[in-house]
Amino acid sequence: MKRCIKGLITLLAIGNVLLQTRAECYQPQATEMRKLETFGTGCSGSLCNPSSKIRLTKNDDNERSQVENGASQNDGVLFLRQYQQEQRVVAGKERELDEGQVLRDAMKQADLRESMAIKDYPYIRDGVFRYQVLSEWARWERTREVMQRIKPGIDEVPEYLEQLARQAASIEMVLSRQDLGGLQDFSHISLQRILIGTVPDHKPSIETRQYGDYYLVILSDSFFSFIFQAAESVVLSWRYKGAEQGFEQVFNHTQEDLEEVLKTDAGPMERLYGLLHRWLFTGLPHSKSFVPPSGAYRTPWGLLVDHAQRFAIAHEYGHIANKDLRLSGHEKELAADRFALKWEAISSDELDLLPPNVALQGGIFYLTALDIVHQAVGMYQCGHASPDRGSERHPPLRKRIQALIQA
Repeated sequence: MKRCIKGLITLLAIGNVLLQTRAECYQPQATEMRKLETFGTGCSGSLCNPSSKIRLTKNDDNERSQVENGASQNDGVLFLRQYQQEQRVVAGKERELDEGQVLRDAMKQADLRESMAIKDYPYIRDGVFRYQVLSEWARWERTREVMQRIKPGIDEVPEYLEQLARQAASIEMVLSRQDLGGLQDFSHISLQRILIGTVPDHKPSIETRQYGDYYLVILSDSFFSFIFQAAESVVLSWRYKGAEQGFEQVFNHTQEDLEEVLKTDAGPMERLYGLLHRWLFTGLPHSKSFVPPSGAYRTPWGLLVDHAQRFAIAHEYGHIANKDLRLSGHEKELAADRFALKWEAISSDELDLLPPNVALQGGIFYLTALDIVHQAVGMYQCGHASPDRGSERHPPLRKRIQALIQA
């Protein structure tokens, strides 16, 4: 098991890539300030459509659920609530908050993020990073709109909801830019008809279901809890070099660097082993005692988590954008991966002022985390890690990772 776990950590060594962060992360060009004026928080299209009788059917390949047109936003939210309740019963979980409290707590998380930011016009600063004022204001507003759009129920975790809504807002903002051409991919649907929700599912499931004129992007809260905690093991295996050549924080994570760190510190692997053991044998990867890494490691941990979440959400938006294309199951997944990497990288550049390698790392981490979970489940069920040959719908995860690196 521990030898298998090492794959999650070492697979993130992609050449001689440095994760470099500094207070002045990126120096924008003069034209970029004018670009910010094009950011908006609204989308074309109406949120309301008269409801009709709902009839749930499934495609032959069992990939996406389809219903007859005419379902309203409330119907879509109701279907999501029913699905969440079913998964809650299966998982044997109980929720302590009522629906109103979930939204209030999620909004408080958004308010806290905004209140902690330092306004330094024309920038907003958050730790070592800075964002341009107009785009960050728009992202705060869009994040709240995404949360209000789904009318969160008792199965949502407020902290996860706010973070996932922020990543969805990041993707939607760049897709809404006329000059970037993203709306061409969504000519058949308003972005405001995409509803994002989490389910209390112990499986690493992420899927999109069409419900009338709406699309439900449904994510496993257990898997995103795993992402949070696994990212700690990953960044703690990187070699921290301190300040270098004008950068405040520099990390090396070549294969050689990781091997050297893990020789002297078994902590990252032990943490990941404990996390997988807890998930496999209790079904609960959540840990109330988990605290994100402190000091210099907090920055790369946050970047890895944020961009893994953003890649996952953008991947599902890619399925929505490509839904009318005649593609095989494997082609659909690879096309959605390319879509996700493209728009994650664009949003990272436009909104976060970060280089494209950060987006690539987020995508690789997300897919590698899926790979290691599948391997661990195989070892639990069969006593050994079975080769990943993919399925009718999904190509092997290593193939998807390699395709991202070559994109």
